[in-house]
Amino acid sequence: MPKTYSKPDSKELELLKLAIKNWHPDLEEAKAKIALVMVGPAVNDAGDVTAPAITGQGVAVAARVGLVSPKRRVYMEYDAEIEIDETVWADFDADKRLALLDHELEHVQVRRDRNNAIARDDDLRPKLRLGADDYMLTGFVAVAKRHGGNALEVISLRSLWDEYGQALFPFAQKLKRRAG
Repeated sequence: MPKTYSKPDSKELELLKLAIKNWHPDLEEAKAKIALVMVGPAVNDAGDVTAPAITGQGVAVAARVGLVSPKRRVYMEYDAEIEIDETVWADFDADKRLALLDHELEHVQVRRDRNNAIARDDDLRPKLRLGADDYMLTGFVAVAKRHGGNALEVISLRSLWDEYGQALFPFAQKLKRRAG
């Protein structure tokens, strides 16, 4: 069976609205319309997953956001589209779901003109762009084990720890207290 696509329920749409209202005032001001699509993985006749619901850079991801192309905007009411892996979503509580939506919305940036007004297209819809993540971690545990502090994997994690500490690793303080 191929991947499945479904509309979100009213609770999911309310979480999206809440994330926009709380943390993305530019999107709210621009009246950007964000679609939410629930995606189920491909499964075989036995019900085994044969392909992840959503991939990014070749690996399974919990969600992905993209801009709706100018061609599709002609017949769609949306400016951007967030795809959510419904199996991951089902395992998340409301706080994790809200954080996931916030993450995807953080990518969507409203373009501004020279006067700092919202840039609009010929149909007066907001012009948007996608911003990159502040950081991404990739690597191999085997390489980290073989090369320790010289491995890019370890260097990257150390750099994150040094720069962002408790913001990204809030559990570390608890671990320090237990060890001490």
